[in-house]
Amino acid sequence: MPLEPSVGSTLLLQMFTVNLFSKPGRNFGKGGLLSTIFVTIKSALGIIGSTEISSREWLQALHDDQPGERRKSMWWSRLLLLFHGSVIAVSIATGLWVLPLLVSFFPFIANWGVYSVGLPQHCGLQDHVPDFRKSTRSMTLNPLVEFLYWRMNWHTEHHMYAGVPCYNLKKLAREIVEDMPEPRTLLGAWREMREIWERQQTDLSYQFDTPLPATAGSVRTDTPDELESSIGELAPEGLR
Repeated sequence: MPLEPSVGSTLLLQMFTVNLFSKPGRNFGKGGLLSTIFVTIKSALGIIGSTEISSREWLQALHDDQPGERRKSMWWSRLLLLFHGSVIAVSIATGLWVLPLLVSFFPFIANWGVYSVGLPQHCGLQDHVPDFRKSTRSMTLNPLVEFLYWRMNWHTEHHMYAGVPCYNLKKLAREIVEDMPEPRTLLGAWREMREIWERQQTDLSYQFDTPLPATAGSVRTDTPDELESSIGELAPEGLR
């Protein structure tokens, strides 16, 4: 089903308070607080869960491709549970109730910023295409929000050149501007997503085709390994 850019009252209440009940998926990875605990426990036991969820499908594919990494993933989940369980135990023993809020639960508090700038990265755009300009949005943000978001608002550039540090993405955007679509504003991106979603209610297969400038170059598809050639040394050892 198409991903809904929701502005519902229940979701917004969680986004401005504590994200407890969000489901796993593209928006929040493991989901809200309760879902994250449940998914991490399953991961510690080596259980992937439903591959209908995009993040679980990706993890299953990764484990199938690199079975030696699966045990490392399980141990990482076990260490996460042990660490945060210890934080809560120390908090109970000492009465420092603020400790788990600062160390363990802070990723689930006031998620409105992450949601508002993170969802537009791909929502409603084409998938299964080799051109990141068609599957990813870049957006303009004010300098403070851009800094807090690690300049990942230049998201198309990040996908095209994954080895470029986040602090250089804006400079990269200026260098390749003639090949890139016009970046959206945050409000414009949300308006576009809502319009796409409304059309998808009657046409589930519809995806927005981002227009490219007349000066844009075409995408090469003759590379022997697109993943390895695009991320270089960032590729897993099994792909080098």
